[in-house]
Amino acid sequence: MEYLNRSSLLDGPRKADGVHPAVDWLADSALRPLLNSALVEPYDSISHALEDASGKRLSIGEIQPLSQKKHQAYSPEWFVSSAMSGVGSLLPFVISGKLTGGGLRGASSYLGLEGRAASILSSNRLAQISGAGIYAALKRPNEGETRLGNAVGTMGAFAIFDAGNSLAGISRFNKPGTLAFAERSAIRLGTGFLGGASQAELSSLVARQKHADKELLLQSAVSGASLNIAMGAYHDIASNGKNTDARRNKSSQNKESKASERTEDPATKKIERGLLGPSTDSLNLARSDNSAARSNIAEPKAEGNVVYIVVDSGFSPESLPPRENILGTWDPTGEGVFNDPLQHGSVVLSKLRDSDPGAKFMLIRAYDSKSNLAQTRFENGQISKAGWTEAYLDAVSLAKQLKLPSVANCSFGEFTHAMDGTGWESYQLSHAIGEGKAGHIVVAAAGPGNGSARHASGIVEVSGRSEVNISQNGEAAFNLWMGKDAPRDWNLSVYEGNQKIHHVDGAHLDSNFWNNRQQLTFRSHIEGAATRFVLSRTGNDPRPLPFDFYIQEGKATFLDHVNPQLISEPAIFPSVVAVGVRNLKYSPAQEVLEQKPNVLLPGEGPVSFRTPEISYAIAQLLKANPNLDSTQVQNLLGKFPKGKN
Repeated sequence: MEYLNRSSLLDGPRKADGVHPAVDWLADSALRPLLNSALVEPYDSISHALEDASGKRLSIGEIQPLSQKKHQAYSPEWFVSSAMSGVGSLLPFVISGKLTGGGLRGASSYLGLEGRAASILSSNRLAQISGAGIYAALKRPNEGETRLGNAVGTMGAFAIFDAGNSLAGISRFNKPGTLAFAERSAIRLGTGFLGGASQAELSSLVARQKHADKELLLQSAVSGASLNIAMGAYHDIASNGKNTDARRNKSSQNKESKASERTEDPATKKIERGLLGPSTDSLNLARSDNSAARSNIAEPKAEGNVVYIVVDSGFSPESLPPRENILGTWDPTGEGVFNDPLQHGSVVLSKLRDSDPGAKFMLIRAYDSKSNLAQTRFENGQISKAGWTEAYLDAVSLAKQLKLPSVANCSFGEFTHAMDGTGWESYQLSHAIGEGKAGHIVVAAAGPGNGSARHASGIVEVSGRSEVNISQNGEAAFNLWMGKDAPRDWNLSVYEGNQKIHHVDGAHLDSNFWNNRQQLTFRSHIEGAATRFVLSRTGNDPRPLPFDFYIQEGKATFLDHVNPQLISEPAIFPSVVAVGVRNLKYSPAQEVLEQKPNVLLPGEGPVSFRTPEISYAIAQLLKANPNLDSTQVQNLLGKFPKGKN
């Protein structure tokens, strides 16, 4: 009796053609399925799609798939072949995702979209999911399949892959170590298995209105699991490559730092650490204590150079300049600088890089994944958590160390409070920019320019009251600002219909220490009912009480007391160069030379993606003369520069 053991396959007799059984097994079960899904199938898919579109037989023809044996269901060969088909499909899916992403971003730019619509079209997730669906639709369907069914099923699978990979990327799992790697791999394997099974089921339901058979379901699940594992490995390898470069550079920095440690000024070392501490982003590309970057641009190389400080929603790895061109990073959101779920900062950074190849950058992530601006927080009159303005001041400190002028690009402009420029952020920026403060300029988008009623103002006389009516649908956030040194004898009541849902006694509200103004931020969630803000005077102070309400976020508009001044912050701040588009609506006096926006561009929006044009123009002015201040820069620019459109 012949006993089979682990070496039977390896030691078995050779075939007549001299091919070892092990080699033949690997070629048939692994190599051929891999090559068919990675190369042959994509080529044939494009060929078939062109032929179907033209209705003609094309000369490019098709490549016959490499021959494979039909393996018995659930056998080891069957599992290996299914898995390798999944691994091989990584290449066409990655390429289709990148091509689709480029097309979507181009469409967004061509249509002039902004805000949420632009963010959606620029999303890497949308590109990968829709690109996978497009590739699946290009493939000629097998018996019992349809192009629509294949597209829907594949997009459903990639949506599940994306959810699992997002979970695998959180800080708990995205770190070195055997345990973290095992947890990350388990998540990818499980979601890949589920996504693959979902692909088969959805495809069958759309094409045949029937459930997929068990063999096809399991085969697709195995392919999906192996594909998702391969996708995770691909992204890990890409990230590790960048981390390796960063570690090599860090090693050279450490040697240089030790050599100069005895002669460094302790005060300088304190500034280099930064108010926000070292960068905590996962890629660890650059930090404000990057001594190699300092030496690259120290005198005399700093002459004729400038640094862009980009304040935005984060920056995807694909949008980044070379590592040596990133001089510092700051992340007051805590979610990582090199992460841009809103896909806004990545577009802005790419536009600046296109305009000024080889430029130096400092990057600040100011918006989190829920579109919340990272503002300064206070406790007992002291800063408890630094915000984006503290990050900006730290970046300017580093730029001064490096003897570089700077231009900050703030391509956001829908957040509205203290629009007269007396808020904390304006107070902070005034430390770095303004008349007589040479070499550092802030450029900001003036806002959407849609003329929406998001600012209400008025005056409440002694013993009087003022009622502001609002149209609101869902949750919204509001800011109330009283005039400087204004009377404190007031009450605010918020009504939903006839029901009072919020009440504040102004006598108990402390004034801000930097501007001596009372400020109140509050939220409400109201649907299907009228909303009213009622301000009442309760004392006998003869002075009038000026007030301003601003809609900070949410779907709401004021129905009365509407103020047409709609320049958003930080563009509204003194000494900030506010950029708008001439055919949009910011205020009745927007074309008056002394009024905001300071610059009105020709052509179309979105404003946030036009702002880099002015940042680039100012950078060229600072390269020629780094001693210019914001007033001089605005005079040189003029109100109506030609722009690109």
